[in-house]
Amino acid sequence: AAFSIDHISPKIAHNVSSAPRKFRVWGVRGVDDYIETNKLEPSKNEIPHELLGEYFYNIDIGKQVQTFESSTQEIADPFEWIKLEIVSNHGHQDYTCLYRFRVQ
Repeated sequence: AAFSIDHISPKIAHNVSSAPRKFRVWGVRGVDDYIETNKLEPSKNEIPHELLGEYFYNIDIGKQVQTFESSTQEIADPFEWIKLEIVSNHGHQDYTCLYRFRVQ
């Protein structure tokens, strides 16, 4: 599996500090079964998450679309959900701007 993050080109953006910097991608299984059995939304700690990788989006390389390979060697069963966790951005204090996240 691979993941892509898109952000606006630094050539046309007046400020790219809101671009994601460090992020993690998680695979999640069992959510639908949990909801059906318990009739409520799970908290983030009740469903097992499998870390697929921790990555860095680099605004300095001039590529607005960057693709990252999963660090997990084999994925035996498909995931029901993919969770994107933005850990940091490139310095913006108020928000992080994500244009597109793709799972391939």
